[in-house]
Amino acid sequence: MSVNYKRNKAKHKSRRWIIPAIIIALAIIASIAYLLLKHSPVTRNSAKLTFDSSLTSGEQQAIITAEKNLSDRIQGKIKVETVTTSNNPKLVLEAYVPVTSFNSARQSVSKKDLNELQIYVPDDIDPIIQKAITEELKLKPEKLEAKSIKPEDLTDRQVLLLPVDQLTSNVKMLGFEGSYYLDDTSKGAVFRQAV
Repeated sequence: MSVNYKRNKAKHKSRRWIIPAIIIALAIIASIAYLLLKHSPVTRNSAKLTFDSSLTSGEQQAIITAEKNLSDRIQGKIKVETVTTSNNPKLVLEAYVPVTSFNSARQSVSKKDLNELQIYVPDDIDPIIQKAITEELKLKPEKLEAKSIKPEDLTDRQVLLLPVDQLTSNVKMLGFEGSYYLDDTSKGAVFRQAV
């Protein structure tokens, strides 16, 4: 009888560890599954962004990238659209400044002047942006042309609206509507902004 008692006692000791081991294993598996399957804050917040048709795919990507940096501070749904304006920009996506040939006598240009000149934008500009600039400046569509043109080849009757990030020392930036962009970056340009 003492042999059976010892055998049963040995079996009982080995079984004592089975239940805690199963509980620990299940806890580890549940933790790993939670970490793998939960959505990151970026995914949750990015899903809350909606865009209207006024944004180009490049602008949408820029906003998504910026949103990722602010993901912990954004709550709720956000609908994003753009406005093209020449004054009081808020969330600027791009600024287009008027430039001309470095040797041109022209120093500034106004919206009124633009209707009397030939206006160009870079040929890689999205048609959505080109249309928005045309509307903001109240130009006839044929007055604003997307063209690959070097600023040094422009005449006094031509102006190129160039994205600020494409400015070089080979161009002459013009004042616009009485303001110069480099003096006050909230004026002197045509702005694409998110609202």
